[in-house]
Amino acid sequence: MTGGKGHPEYLRLARELETRHIEKSGGYGNPDDPFANFTIVAESTGQPRYLYPVLRSLEKHMRILSLHAQGRVDELEEEFGDIASLNLCAAAMLREDSRKPVQLQPRSSRGDHEPEERRPGA
Repeated sequence: MTGGKGHPEYLRLARELETRHIEKSGGYGNPDDPFANFTIVAESTGQPRYLYPVLRSLEKHMRILSLHAQGRVDELEEEFGDIASLNLCAAAMLREDSRKPVQLQPRSSRGDHEPEERRPGA
């Protein structure tokens, strides 16, 4: 694939996402797990880590529609950035978790005793 240089504003926004991730992971994560907040939610709900940021992204989409309907377009860019960041977090966790070995977990919490396959952090 050859050709394009990419859109300059897109590339600036992509660099801003990197900065946003580094800043936010300091508040949400810890030195061992920059996604600690997502990991905790996954462990408490029994869902894969990548699912929580997907659900948060849906919430942000609904907020965008509401802000647009109210004419508050000056607030949209922040929400767009949050959605992009959440989706990249989900993709990173999906990649990371898919490389981990599958562990068998008992289903006893669901009332039966058959093992089920689960990935760590999922």
